[in-house]
Amino acid sequence: HKMKLINDLTDYTRYQPSQIPLQNNSYSLPIDAVISIGNYIEVHEETQSVLLDIWLQFKWDDFLMTWNSSNFGNISTVRLDIGQIWHPKIKINFGTEQESIVTDSNTQVQVSHDGTVFIHIIDSTSVRCFLDVAKFPFDKQSCEIYIVPLNAYKSEAYFRNVSTEIKIIGEGQWDILSHGYILGERSNIALLTFAFVIERRPSYYVSYVMLPIMATSLLNPVVFLIPADSGEKVSTAVTILLSYSVFLGVISEVLAKTS
Repeated sequence: HKMKLINDLTDYTRYQPSQIPLQNNSYSLPIDAVISIGNYIEVHEETQSVLLDIWLQFKWDDFLMTWNSSNFGNISTVRLDIGQIWHPKIKINFGTEQESIVTDSNTQVQVSHDGTVFIHIIDSTSVRCFLDVAKFPFDKQSCEIYIVPLNAYKSEAYFRNVSTEIKIIGEGQWDILSHGYILGERSNIALLTFAFVIERRPSYYVSYVMLPIMATSLLNPVVFLIPADSGEKVSTAVTILLSYSVFLGVISEVLAKTS
């Protein structure tokens, strides 16, 4: 039953994967989306980019992908290769090396008997951000992810119901303060913008860099309290100076690097 159903659905005499499933020319296909990102984020200040894990879910209705489940052994859902069915060719992150994340031939879609199509994508992607590290390590950064269906004009397909969420995966160096989305268009193509704000966790830098430097600074006046005839005045001053040199090396390693 399953193979017959798949063959019937993907028969090229009735279905063309390159054609968007519009019932008539005045109809525009709504696409629902769920966008999730993980809280483990890598920020690369020098390249002005952020590396993160992203989960995308898209849902739409394909009126050509319907069947009576009672005629096919009560099969209500099937999985098809992405190339066998029309799907929004999603591009994310203008200006990065990654052009599309749903064109992998190994990706599959889930089709229900009522014509509802689901696609789930999990990927790591690089987001181009304009990073300002002037307040390091107490900085906050705002980033945006642009999502567009390249193979459909807005008059043919548009984003309808959109939701965003954060997946908590362990502990990272950044906290996600807020997230949301904006619907728009670019070059007559539907544009979905996912925006989020992240804040650096400063505890590491405070504990291992700032506090030791402050403690070393407080030791400077101690040198003047040491009696001159004790012979320890110079050695103590040199030791403090060497401590400064060590911490300066640590600071150069942990400071946010920019171009």
